[in-house]
Amino acid sequence: MNYVFILILLLSCGSPSIKRMDPDKFAYVHEAVPDAKYDIRYITENNFLGTPVDGYLDTVAILSNEAMAALAKAAADLREQGYGIIVFDGYRPQKTVDHFVRRAGARGDTLTKHIYYPDLERAFS
Repeated sequence: MNYVFILILLLSCGSPSIKRMDPDKFAYVHEAVPDAKYDIRYITENNFLGTPVDGYLDTVAILSNEAMAALAKAAADLREQGYGIIVFDGYRPQKTVDHFVRRAGARGDTLTKHIYYPDLERAFS
Protein backbone atom coordinates (compact mmCIF):
# COMPACT_ATOMS: atom_id res chain seq x y z
CA MET A 1 0.00 0.00 0.00
CA ASN A 2 1.17 3.54 -0.76
CA TYR A 3 0.90 6.23 1.90
CA VAL A 4 -0.08 9.86 1.67
CA PHE A 5 1.56 12.40 3.94
CA ILE A 6 -0.98 14.70 5.53
CA LEU A 7 0.03 17.51 7.84
CA ILE A 8 -2.67 18.53 10.27
CA LEU A 9 -2.05 21.59 12.38
CA LEU A 10 -4.23 22.02 15.42
CA LEU A 11 -3.53 24.89 17.72
CA SER A 12 -4.76 24.65 21.25
CA CYS A 13 -4.67 26.52 24.50
CA GLY A 14 -5.69 23.52 26.55
CA SER A 15 -4.80 19.88 26.84
CA PRO A 16 -7.13 16.91 26.75
CA SER A 17 -5.58 14.24 28.92
CA ILE A 18 -5.36 10.81 27.34
CA LYS A 19 -7.15 9.43 30.41
CA ARG A 20 -9.70 12.27 30.72
CA MET A 21 -10.41 13.14 27.09
CA ASP A 22 -13.97 14.32 26.35
CA PRO A 23 -15.33 11.80 23.79
CA ASP A 24 -17.94 14.34 22.69
CA LYS A 25 -15.15 16.61 21.45
CA PHE A 26 -12.08 14.45 20.74
CA ALA A 27 -11.20 11.01 19.40
CA TYR A 28 -8.17 8.80 18.88
CA VAL A 29 -7.04 8.41 15.28
CA HIS A 30 -6.55 4.65 15.68
CA GLU A 31 -10.24 4.26 16.50
CA ALA A 32 -11.47 6.04 13.35
CA VAL A 33 -8.63 5.07 10.99
CA PRO A 34 -7.34 1.72 12.28
CA ASP A 35 -4.98 1.20 9.35
CA ALA A 36 -3.20 4.55 9.83
CA LYS A 37 0.57 4.41 10.33
CA TYR A 38 2.34 6.64 12.86
CA ASP A 39 5.59 8.58 12.82
CA ILE A 40 5.13 10.61 16.00
CA ARG A 41 8.67 11.69 16.75
CA TYR A 42 8.07 14.12 19.61
CA ILE A 43 8.01 11.16 22.03
CA THR A 44 11.59 10.30 20.93
CA GLU A 45 14.90 12.11 20.50
CA ASN A 46 14.45 11.90 16.71
CA ASN A 47 12.87 15.34 16.25
CA PHE A 48 14.03 18.90 15.67
CA LEU A 49 14.61 19.47 19.41
CA GLY A 50 16.77 16.35 19.79
CA THR A 51 14.96 15.35 22.99
CA PRO A 52 11.54 13.91 23.89
CA VAL A 53 9.00 16.73 24.13
CA ASP A 54 6.97 17.38 27.26
CA GLY A 55 3.40 16.15 27.00
CA TYR A 56 3.95 13.21 24.67
CA LEU A 57 3.32 9.98 26.57
CA ASP A 58 2.58 7.51 23.78
CA THR A 59 2.53 7.22 20.01
CA VAL A 60 -1.15 8.00 19.69
CA ALA A 61 -2.84 10.92 17.99
CA ILE A 62 -5.89 12.77 19.22
CA LEU A 63 -8.00 15.00 16.97
CA SER A 64 -11.16 17.00 17.39
CA ASN A 65 -14.22 15.09 16.23
CA GLU A 66 -14.58 17.48 13.26
CA ALA A 67 -10.99 16.90 12.15
CA MET A 68 -11.39 13.16 12.74
CA ALA A 69 -14.48 12.97 10.51
CA ALA A 70 -12.56 14.69 7.71
CA LEU A 71 -9.52 12.44 8.20
CA ALA A 72 -11.65 9.28 8.24
CA LYS A 73 -13.35 10.34 4.99
CA ALA A 74 -10.00 11.14 3.37
CA ALA A 75 -8.60 7.79 4.55
CA ALA A 76 -11.58 5.93 3.10
CA ASP A 77 -11.27 7.75 -0.23
CA LEU A 78 -7.53 7.12 -0.35
CA ARG A 79 -7.92 3.46 0.68
CA GLU A 80 -10.07 2.88 -2.43
CA GLN A 81 -7.13 4.12 -4.51
CA GLY A 82 -4.61 1.91 -2.70
CA TYR A 83 -3.22 4.61 -0.40
CA GLY A 84 -3.03 4.96 3.37
CA ILE A 85 -2.51 7.69 5.97
CA ILE A 86 0.66 8.42 7.94
CA VAL A 87 0.07 10.55 11.05
CA PHE A 88 2.91 12.75 12.31
CA ASP A 89 1.11 14.65 15.06
CA GLY A 90 -2.27 15.54 16.45
CA TYR A 91 -3.70 17.70 19.22
CA ARG A 92 -0.80 19.15 21.18
CA PRO A 93 -1.01 19.47 24.95
CA GLN A 94 -0.27 22.93 26.38
CA LYS A 95 2.86 21.57 28.09
CA THR A 96 4.16 20.69 24.60
CA VAL A 97 3.61 24.23 23.37
CA ASP A 98 5.33 25.52 26.53
CA HIS A 99 8.32 23.25 25.82
CA PHE A 100 8.60 24.62 22.27
CA VAL A 101 8.47 28.19 23.59
CA ARG A 102 11.19 27.52 26.18
CA ARG A 103 13.36 25.87 23.57
CA ALA A 104 12.86 28.68 21.05
CA GLY A 105 14.37 31.05 23.61
CA ALA A 106 17.42 28.87 24.25
CA ARG A 107 20.23 30.93 22.80
CA GLY A 108 22.93 28.98 21.01
CA ASP A 109 20.90 25.76 20.89
CA THR A 110 22.00 24.09 17.67
CA LEU A 111 21.83 20.43 18.74
CA THR A 112 19.87 19.30 15.66
CA LYS A 113 20.58 22.19 13.29
CA HIS A 114 22.78 20.06 11.04
CA ILE A 115 19.89 17.61 10.53
CA TYR A 116 16.70 19.67 10.47
CA TYR A 117 17.71 23.18 9.39
CA PRO A 118 21.34 23.13 8.17
CA ASP A 119 21.01 26.15 5.89
CA LEU A 120 19.07 28.40 8.28
CA GLU A 121 20.62 30.62 10.90
CA ARG A 122 18.87 31.20 14.19
CA ALA A 123 18.40 34.94 14.56
CA PHE A 124 19.44 34.85 18.23
CA SER A 125 22.12 32.13 18.16
